[in-house]
Amino acid sequence: LYAQLPSNVLVGYHENWNTLKLSQAHANYNVICLAFALPVNAPSIGYDLRYTLPAGYSTVAQMQADIDLLHSQGKVVLLSIGGATGPILLNTAAQQTTFENSINTIFATYGNKIDGIDMDLETSSMGFGTTWTMSAPAAAQTRMVNGIKNVMATYLATNGKKMILTMAPEVIYLTGGLSTWQVANVNGGAFLPILDGLRTELDVIHMQLYNAGGASGGVYAWNGTLYYDNGTMDFALAMNESIIKGFTCVSGKGTFVGIPSSKIAFGFPATSSGSTAGTGYVTPANICAGVKYFKGITGKPAGITYTMSSSYPSMKGLMDWSINEDYTSVNGQWNFANGFTCSFTLPVNFVAFNIHQTTEGVVLNWQTTAEQNTNYFSIESSSDGLAFNSVGTVKANGGGSSKLTNYNYTDMQLPEGAVYYRIKEVDFDGTDTYSEIKSIKSVREVKVNIYPNPSSNTFQLQLNQAAIIQLSSITGELIYTLNVDPENFMCVFGETLQSGIYILSIQVENKTEHIRLVKE
Repeated sequence: LYAQLPSNVLVGYHENWNTLKLSQAHANYNVICLAFALPVNAPSIGYDLRYTLPAGYSTVAQMQADIDLLHSQGKVVLLSIGGATGPILLNTAAQQTTFENSINTIFATYGNKIDGIDMDLETSSMGFGTTWTMSAPAAAQTRMVNGIKNVMATYLATNGKKMILTMAPEVIYLTGGLSTWQVANVNGGAFLPILDGLRTELDVIHMQLYNAGGASGGVYAWNGTLYYDNGTMDFALAMNESIIKGFTCVSGKGTFVGIPSSKIAFGFPATSSGSTAGTGYVTPANICAGVKYFKGITGKPAGITYTMSSSYPSMKGLMDWSINEDYTSVNGQWNFANGFTCSFTLPVNFVAFNIHQTTEGVVLNWQTTAEQNTNYFSIESSSDGLAFNSVGTVKANGGGSSKLTNYNYTDMQLPEGAVYYRIKEVDFDGTDTYSEIKSIKSVREVKVNIYPNPSSNTFQLQLNQAAIIQLSSITGELIYTLNVDPENFMCVFGETLQSGIYILSIQVENKTEHIRLVKE
């Protein structure tokens, strides 16, 4: 089972040292990262991460209620680990174990309502030395990869779904692998082996396109050109296309294979205030124009010098630091969040989704809001929660952006056993959004035909499915268990029974039917 991200994401960081509540974030933020889970007394007692209850809450229950509210709106909440003041460097196996256990404890503290992890590893978190390569990572790089995978395995076992994983590395720890000076002096490229080790588990990477141009005067792109985070979109376009295309690092560090554009989001500061993210602020208007060019919606805008080698219409979204700075922005309140819809369509909001079985089949009911561009819904089912197939479609009713719209569909195939369902919303432009996954253990109605009854000789039993069959005396003493032919669910029995009354028990799943038999 997979946790569902919205089709287009607006990722924002929620600062737990400020009073703004999760529920007060702008409606366009649909991936909210809790900043930050920080290590306590590291490394003396290992990397024991703690997340402090945000200043706007007095109890964990209050925050859990706000997380539930966000979930009801189709949004996800992630735990961001690290940050500039919380370095994490797993140099020993004991430190890795402490790291894993502490994250699991935080998840449990918040009722397993947190949907995953955002990796914001900076500064000395990247101190892996100089001998690592892509094919032979440093031990601490490998431990970080394995630690995250172990946390994900625990999350899956606990919650029955894949944990969402996002990453927010600084640019220097990615394309810095193209600079000999940066590799030698500022851990250039040091995040690349971690990204490579978790590429399958990764949902979104939104590198920090800020505070990046100072080291050695700029950062190289895949094409060998030096770029700066100087307020234009050239830096964002060049750095992100480098991560998609991949590149060969300098200093013998090896080759980094690119990441699909469907996992790429651009990360910017929400304000131009130097006290927040420093350099790298880009106006919403310029972000919109650059993203449309990146996605292939428009040609190269005026003021952009970088030439895209391809277009990437499946780009995932945007990220900013931070929700709190966007709220109190010197550039206007919610300046960043309001600009999101210029280049991205907001996904439909699944308000409710429920399923139940009737005699007609499995009935699915769902409600939506924010249908801005919805064409139809595809109802998808699965026997394992992983591979889904469409079993039917429902045309959208064309509800408005705030209108509550109800839908239903009946799957009349009457599947047997466990079955999983999800709703896929498809826009007119082909983009899609998924509901959460629901499961049901369906049971077909048992149909029994037994004759003759009473009988002076044998009884013939016919069923429409496999079942556990037991024959007992009228006093409850078990006489024998019958083996029903799995091909035709038929058996003949009773020839040696003495005259009397018997009870035939037919059990399917947790339902048992009893039939009174008379042997003459």
